[in-house]
Amino acid sequence: MPIHKYIYNSQTCKVTQPLTVDAALPLITPDHVTWVDIDEKFKAETLQTLFDEFKVHSIIVQDITTKSLRPRVEYFDKYIFVVVKMLHPTKDKRMFSAEQISFIIADNLLLSFQQGKKGDIFDSIRRALATNEGMVRQRSADQLFYELINLIVDGYYEIVESIDDKIEPLEIDMIDAPQPDTVRRIHALKRELAYVRKSVWPLRELIGNLERGFSPVIKRDTIVYLRDVYDHTIQVIDSMETQRDILSGMIDIYVSSVSNQLNRVIKVLTIITTIFMPLTLVSGIFGMNFKHLPWLESPAGPLFSLPIMGTITALMIAFLRRKRWL
Repeated sequence: MPIHKYIYNSQTCKVTQPLTVDAALPLITPDHVTWVDIDEKFKAETLQTLFDEFKVHSIIVQDITTKSLRPRVEYFDKYIFVVVKMLHPTKDKRMFSAEQISFIIADNLLLSFQQGKKGDIFDSIRRALATNEGMVRQRSADQLFYELINLIVDGYYEIVESIDDKIEPLEIDMIDAPQPDTVRRIHALKRELAYVRKSVWPLRELIGNLERGFSPVIKRDTIVYLRDVYDHTIQVIDSMETQRDILSGMIDIYVSSVSNQLNRVIKVLTIITTIFMPLTLVSGIFGMNFKHLPWLESPAGPLFSLPIMGTITALMIAFLRRKRWL
């Protein structure tokens, strides 16, 4: 169970990797901010020592160690509990898998728990703390939480862009040569969007809840940053709604294209049938077994019948063109 512990202020940052939860204690260091990040698999009893020192509610302990929770925020007297989802593409890049991340934010303390870790998008923050890049060391615990949440939302931007990259070739195929497989690919993308939306939509509600300032743990300066993240989340949702509309429109276009193609085929067959109907009538008349039918036994019969059939064909074609059916 890898543990990363960062104790920092504006001048210094001490980075340790305790082998056990007990070795990560104490959590609170005067005049410093402490960030303890625990990833991979962990059990409630393993984390109990950590929670006992900070008096974390037993329900929160169970939630942290339980997967598939809906993103949400809960307020307590001395801390805030937050659950979010971070998505990663699967190996075949056809779908996304979710990583659950839980946070406990308090004065000068941030605890983060990553379940089902697929990658570490927090690495840029770790590096900035260790090397004093940017303004990260100037951040309080709630502002550090903002930085991590902002990275998660940025990850959703990348997901939206990856879906855009899949939509573009579909649009080209739809115009050039729509195939039955195209519809299957469209429905697959719509399932991806629905899956991503299940994570992004509650995240918007969560951040909106935090930026309303219901807890003194979230300082007024941090609320301004959270509003910016909230706006980014809205942009992600709007982009996804646009993508969903595009995919729905592509299905309508495909249905119309197939219908138009079928209509063109039926039109050609109808024209051929219409032209040959009078010819069939003429050939049928002269094919009857009447002995006294004019020209039936005359050697000049074909010289009369063929021009008549040719004239009828020409008149039919002229009529169809005049009506603009041909």
